[in-house]
Amino acid sequence: MLTLNQYQPDPKKPDVSIFCSKVEMFLKTHDLPYEGRAANPTKAPKGKLPTLSDGENLIADSDIIIRYLCDKFKIDPEPGLTAEQKALSFFIRKTLEEHYYFIMLHTRWVDPAGWSVANALFFSELPMPLRLVVPGIVRNQVKKGLYAQGIGRHEAEEIDRRGVEVLDHLVPLMGKTPFIFGDEPTLVDCVVFPILWGAFNFPSDSALKRAVNKVPEFRAYVDHIQKRYYH
Repeated sequence: MLTLNQYQPDPKKPDVSIFCSKVEMFLKTHDLPYEGRAANPTKAPKGKLPTLSDGENLIADSDIIIRYLCDKFKIDPEPGLTAEQKALSFFIRKTLEEHYYFIMLHTRWVDPAGWSVANALFFSELPMPLRLVVPGIVRNQVKKGLYAQGIGRHEAEEIDRRGVEVLDHLVPLMGKTPFIFGDEPTLVDCVVFPILWGAFNFPSDSALKRAVNKVPEFRAYVDHIQKRYYH
């Protein structure tokens, strides 16, 4: 049995981490039996989740996990896609994971409204006095990471503008078919769905949430996937 080591395992809803949800959706869309297990990222090989346990093998990083699963189970993650569609899929995924992701982190960990939610979500079960110390340390680490990456050097209004810009450019890809490239999911949906689900469902107001709520095609896409795979 495969074990997905993640933050908040729940077969009926995506993980708060888009990368954990990315791997989970890949497992679901390819009917690979697995169990979710709550794990500590500090004990993971690369200091992050998800990781995948397969017998004695422990695989870290969402892209490497999916590559491992494709090799082991002889899976084509993008069946039927043209070369142009595969190229577009790649750039969508990388834009979301290596640009939009850091904007999302800012809304959750730096913006006061998002931080009040993230603090309770991630640290409420810590014993005292760690509960008073650890959240601030982790938040400062995230801030430093965002500054080093570059997005944290901008004003909040500019960061929000860039996030909404990404979402606006997703709109033309939505609504023509149930998934991004047709009637069945491909690898790009494993990234787009967690991003949009998180924008809708993270329990704080943000420019990203307001942006997705303006687009009925986003809601239809998320609802369709959630009903099909998370029930």
